[in-house]
Amino acid sequence: MEKVLNTFAKRTQSVRENELELLLFRLNATQIFGIDTQKVREVVRQPLFRALRTPHRCINVEASIRGTSISAIDLRGLMGYRDVIGEHENNMIITEYNGSVQGFKVGEFLSVAEISRQDISSISKVVHSDKYLTGISTIMNVERMGRIDPVFIIDLEIILAELVDYETLTC
Repeated sequence: MEKVLNTFAKRTQSVRENELELLLFRLNATQIFGIDTQKVREVVRQPLFRALRTPHRCINVEASIRGTSISAIDLRGLMGYRDVIGEHENNMIITEYNGSVQGFKVGEFLSVAEISRQDISSISKVVHSDKYLTGISTIMNVERMGRIDPVFIIDLEIILAELVDYETLTC
């Protein structure tokens, strides 16, 4: 019995290593973006954002979450999109990376999806250059009658590494 359980545990681990769970959201009206859920601490719908005065225009808002003030990186601005005003358009993803908590201001939340790592293509084959994207995959969009939509996978680690030096960031 122990041998069977060990085999099952190894297979389960193998499946987890081959799958990537993504939190899906929009930054604009058409494109779907995703980030690895392992980095996500919390998803906050429509927090009350306050403007910040910072040396960088992409770190321009903060929100109070259960009494803790968390500054947020504006992913729309960083990725080159205009801010959209609407009741479902200003949400926050709170992440934790290397013991540091950050917020990311995004648009509409869609869902969480599991994607096989084998189904992720290099972004360089699709987009000329976007240094914040790590890959692209596809999902079936049930809301659009089964249409297959691309999912652009954002690398938060690259964004955070670049924000350490504000002068190199251009948004």
